[in-house]
Amino acid sequence: MDQSSKRCPKCDADRDLTWFSRDRKRRGGRTAWCKPCMRAANRQRRVGISQDEFDAMLREQDGRCGICRTPFTTDDATMDPTAVPRIDRSHDGTVRGLLCPRCKVGLSTFRDDPHRLRAAVEYLAA
Repeated sequence: MDQSSKRCPKCDADRDLTWFSRDRKRRGGRTAWCKPCMRAANRQRRVGISQDEFDAMLREQDGRCGICRTPFTTDDATMDPTAVPRIDRSHDGTVRGLLCPRCKVGLSTFRDDPHRLRAAVEYLAA
């Protein structure tokens, strides 16, 4: 392993340094875990969804947004922030599925209210 790569102790993979976020407090200036492992740990902590559950949802939705069907980007090397899957939850915290950032913002803008969404569709159709 050379100076331009590092081993992630979580997934036990040798990865390029760009796969590790910067952390000035650590020796070497990078986080201990790679970005995908950090995301999975944060998702588990914040939402309670394991990486396996997340992957199953992604497969169930054919790797696409639950509303607009835009394909998600899951390759960290070419990560496009507009195509990263976002977890959509109802107001009671139940996970509904995965959405693209635009659809997630759209639902929250309409406050998850079906009447508002129908009114918007009627307005657009007029």
